[in-house]
Amino acid sequence: MIKRRLVGGILSLVVAYLELVMAHGYYHMYLSDATNPSMWVINKDKALFGSYSLYAVLALAVGIIFLATCKKQPVKWFEYTLSGVMIVFYVLIFPMAPNAGAEGGLFGFMATIQFFCYVLGAPMGATGFKDFPFKSKEDAHSEKSLDKLTKLKELLDSGAITQEEFDQEKKKIWK
Repeated sequence: MIKRRLVGGILSLVVAYLELVMAHGYYHMYLSDATNPSMWVINKDKALFGSYSLYAVLALAVGIIFLATCKKQPVKWFEYTLSGVMIVFYVLIFPMAPNAGAEGGLFGFMATIQFFCYVLGAPMGATGFKDFPFKSKEDAHSEKSLDKLTKLKELLDSGAITQEEFDQEKKKIWK
């Protein structure tokens, strides 16, 4: 089990909850200010609602992914794709978030915490986690081989094949 990934996933879900609470609050502020003639207030609250909502969905997805994969060996292409999504959010979308004084600062703080939750659970380096490296093609091959051997052993135990047939097939699999 990858404890860093488990902790990162749990913290990411907590951040998602907090961002959803903030989005809910700004949504109600937007609705209550809808009669206000000041368009800046309406746009600010609407923008903060949208930003918190978007980042809450991202934190929720990352948290679920981390929790679902904390016991599995990481796959390089998947981890790189997730890293790419995080980079897009923080390099391209974050600068478009509203700059609304202290409220915008709180949003930036929440987004930064979310980023650190991701960094905590993501494998660092080209090899994966220290004690849990990325899956390789050899790993996939050995899993298939073990599945075939398990099926062959079941056939041998049930009497469907002989010991000689089992040994021949076993040699083919291990080549």
